[in-house]
Amino acid sequence: MKRVRMEFECLRVETPEVARDVYLGPKRGPGVLLLHELMGLTDDTFDLAARISEEGFTVALPHLFGPAGGKGSLAAGAAGLFDRCIRSQMSILAGSQPRKGTAWLAAAAEWLDERTDSPNGIGVIGMCATGAYAMAAVLDPKVGAVVASQAAGPAFQPGSWGIPGGDGQLRETTKGVMALRFRQDCRSASRRVELLPQLMGESPSSSREGPDDPTLEPSRRGIEVLQGARLHVVWADGSGHSVLNVDQVELAVAQVVAFLHRNLDGPRAEQGP
Repeated sequence: MKRVRMEFECLRVETPEVARDVYLGPKRGPGVLLLHELMGLTDDTFDLAARISEEGFTVALPHLFGPAGGKGSLAAGAAGLFDRCIRSQMSILAGSQPRKGTAWLAAAAEWLDERTDSPNGIGVIGMCATGAYAMAAVLDPKVGAVVASQAAGPAFQPGSWGIPGGDGQLRETTKGVMALRFRQDCRSASRRVELLPQLMGESPSSSREGPDDPTLEPSRRGIEVLQGARLHVVWADGSGHSVLNVDQVELAVAQVVAFLHRNLDGPRAEQGP
């Protein structure tokens, strides 16, 4: 049996169109589907998964493109993403809606829900190239909360999340929606995050955590938190890109863990769209 990290078992999730490896961590609580960045399924991503797992979740990591394990490769990840079979699944990067890409993710969400105690559905976390896929998963009945960090797509649509059927559906959802971004990230559009309160019809309150010094190492940086009834936004100070991974901000990771517990723990609630 193939393993990249000993605590994560490599399994296979298949649909009629595509089959992919999924690395499943120890069963500890509600399921969380963690979608990796363009560099591939790196050691840093496994570290993040292990951290979330230790907080009481069963984490599954689909291997979508690029290498599995190691430091990753931007070239290999980009080549895999734009490979013909992947391109047909992940058309969001061409500016279209992720209908086909979310089909396999829906199968993976159902697969994880069946294997975990997830009374309020599973969580989905996407980062960079997969950020919008996490946001689109809010439509999935098996999903109870979504987290989109530094979402880099849809390409050429900085004010859009590319949700099939339109971003306006966010206003109707009863599920938890979270977005994270560095204030000075030049690789993901701030506009789509700024529009979330309007899209969800909320006026979140603002609070601050940590030091007010954007020159600190990313792990020690402060954050601004916008908290609504369903919406949760984290703005990390200063420049950087990968809020939860390579440029990991400790306070931001803690916010994600708290958000997942708040939305996924407890007895099953009625889920809206």
